[in-house]
Amino acid sequence: MKKLLLSLLLVASLFCDDVQIEKEIFESIFSSLSDKAKPLVYSDSEIASLGLKSEKFGQTYSCEKADIVVMTKSSLPSECQKRIVFGTRYRHLRQDYVIGAFFWQKGRPNMLFIKEKLDKHNIILSAPLSEYIE
Repeated sequence: MKKLLLSLLLVASLFCDDVQIEKEIFESIFSSLSDKAKPLVYSDSEIASLGLKSEKFGQTYSCEKADIVVMTKSSLPSECQKRIVFGTRYRHLRQDYVIGAFFWQKGRPNMLFIKEKLDKHNIILSAPLSEYIE
């Protein structure tokens, strides 16, 4: 019983660390994508890291009110595509309206931005993120 409890606590602490790291990465991305001090972010499904309290971004439940849309599914409604759209899968980059993606691969965070799509939205990334532009 003690081993089971210890295992559950270990798994929970590892998950919390990943979620916190992911939140900090999203904060960096959002502050670079928007010139607002606290941009509003909409996600088409629940993301644990976005649910954590942040001083750098707010959440909205309507993509019409959002400054940035985080895409988790295979497509978005047309009204959401008019915003700055950021994906959570590499395959999301195939969509014309997705400017970049942040995803986990083999336990490591990966990030990628498409230069032409950033230029279309007149977005200049901060120096630390500019190395992820393709």
